[in-house]
Amino acid sequence: MLFSKKPPTTRVWNPRTLPGIAALLLCQSCDPIVSIDGAFFPAWMISLITGIAGSALIRQWLIHAELDRHIAPRVVVYPCLALLITVSFWLLLYRQ
Repeated sequence: MLFSKKPPTTRVWNPRTLPGIAALLLCQSCDPIVSIDGAFFPAWMISLITGIAGSALIRQWLIHAELDRHIAPRVVVYPCLALLITVSFWLLLYRQ
């Protein structure tokens, strides 16, 4: 096993990353905003609430159909289901 005795180099600011950082900062204002009774909510928040509610409804349906006991890692399955519903809702309604 060979070990290098050279001290670790410090990272130097790369000027090529500056346009990427600027683009990220400028794109923050591109989030679609939805007006609900005069209050403006970001669309991702509405999509997230829809995904969580949809996941809870599907879980209740699976319990009623007695299929919930066959789902092995529930801690993984239900958050992934909520994410799937959230992303699908976002793409279906807010895609431009």
